[in-house]
Amino acid sequence: MREARISPGSVSGTVAAPASKSLSHRAIIAASLAHGSSLIEDLTYSADIEATLSALAAFGAGIERRDGSVLVTGTDGFALDSRGLGRTEDPGKSARDGDRDGGPNRAENDGSPLVIDCGESGSTLRFLIPLALASGRRTVFTGKGKLPERPLDPYFRLFEEKGIAYRSAASRSGSAGPGHLGPSLPLEISGSIPSGSYRLPGDVSSQFVSGLLFALPLAAGNSVIEIEGELESRSYVDLTISTLEDFGVAVEREGYLSFRVRGGQRYLGRNVRIEGDYSQASALLAAGLIAGEATVTGLEAGSVQPDRAFLDIARAMGGRIESVPGGFRARKSALSGIEVDVSQCPDIVPMIAVLGAFASGTTRITNAKRLRLKESDRLRAVASSLGSIGAVVRELEDSLVVSGGHPLSGGRAAGWNDHRIVMALAVAALAASGPVTVSGSEAVEKSYPEFFRDLSKLGADAHERNLG
Repeated sequence: MREARISPGSVSGTVAAPASKSLSHRAIIAASLAHGSSLIEDLTYSADIEATLSALAAFGAGIERRDGSVLVTGTDGFALDSRGLGRTEDPGKSARDGDRDGGPNRAENDGSPLVIDCGESGSTLRFLIPLALASGRRTVFTGKGKLPERPLDPYFRLFEEKGIAYRSAASRSGSAGPGHLGPSLPLEISGSIPSGSYRLPGDVSSQFVSGLLFALPLAAGNSVIEIEGELESRSYVDLTISTLEDFGVAVEREGYLSFRVRGGQRYLGRNVRIEGDYSQASALLAAGLIAGEATVTGLEAGSVQPDRAFLDIARAMGGRIESVPGGFRARKSALSGIEVDVSQCPDIVPMIAVLGAFASGTTRITNAKRLRLKESDRLRAVASSLGSIGAVVRELEDSLVVSGGHPLSGGRAAGWNDHRIVMALAVAALAASGPVTVSGSEAVEKSYPEFFRDLSKLGADAHERNLG
């Protein structure tokens, strides 16, 4: 376990944003399903991305890690030959010298379950559950931290409807039905992904929609995914469909109401470069807005990443953010509180709350109930941890109310084993009146391992130490 100590002070400088975690997951999955090889460049090796790489290697993809990139040899949609081996033009390729992982279960399909450790990555878990069915392998999913408690009921309902066998930690026989309480992992599933009609509620994670979109092109027949109600975090589905199209897979859509997927499609290998991550960049830009100046490069101005919304939200609060070649520059600004609906961009809530703490007036962050089901209960974590260093934050059932104009004193704050809480506290510390010590700072390894290094490159006095 580690803790970080961040002292108040100004920042100035330029930092390159890490690779988009959302796009990296998607590119790795599509490349692993493809015919042929794909080079994925400008990759950031965070804990979540490592979980996805290891999982796809277990399903038979060839994974060759390189400095800042990964070469993926696809499984051709889990095509199997008579021996149960993943089909490849060169069966020995995955076992050659080099930092390559061909998957511990690739050599034999002896009927034993494939065990996939998702770590703390919700994307890895929810994206790969339908793909496990597409692979035809009996699969056990495990995880740690808060991941076993994050809900999978939308999948459980579909399993019941489609007659797919499953056992979860809370429903050992799979006969208790969806809606049960308790942990979902370990989860064992077996069977295949049937084509047909799928209905999903729109007010749950879009990761369930994306998981089906990855798997259903591999089914024998045509399928349709219908959304009940308004789809939240819908831009993440846009990212998935864009990735599918990049790898040769077509999806027909009616807005965000339904998605038609033709069966029997083939993913085609291609080389891709991952753009910078707006979620992580929001922390660096927020540092500039409250403590000096920060330029973040590697960001695509026309990106469809949902967290690009941080730019508009910060500007609406009075934040001075300007476009520069390859990115954006944020300067210290006089901020004012606003009301913001975060149903489409929940991951940037902690950073919006930080801006609210330094703004005049009140900032209301609404439609944020799903944040209770992240790596931590983020509504409670934001209110508690920012409150412990002097911010005035009121937690409501599905929202946060931040009262600005109250000086932050500094002190000790819990990181809640949540990368976004740790980063938010570190940024807030820059404009506090005293140092802030954040426990569990190692949580940033989940998405942004170089966060404290990059914060220091901007001139921040930020240091981590091991607690043994």
